Amino acid sequence: ANVSINVQQKQGVLVLPTTAIRTFGGRRFVDLLTADGLHREVDITVGISDDTNTEITKGLNEGDKVISP
Repeated sequence: ANVSINVQQKQGVLVLPTTAIRTFGGRRFVDLLTADGLHREVDITVGISDDTNTEITKGLNEGDKVISP
């Protein structure tokens, strides 16, 4: 039998695949595709996460285009 227990859950949050988030020197950031087609590093703050997804609490907005490595 498989059992799944939700310890914490939130609704209406931004979520990214954990693999899209980069860490260097204690800094967490993602690569963002800007409206003019350029790539830019954006610092983010994260919330809860699991093995595959991470909540983004600060630094991104809905509709931003994140480039995954």
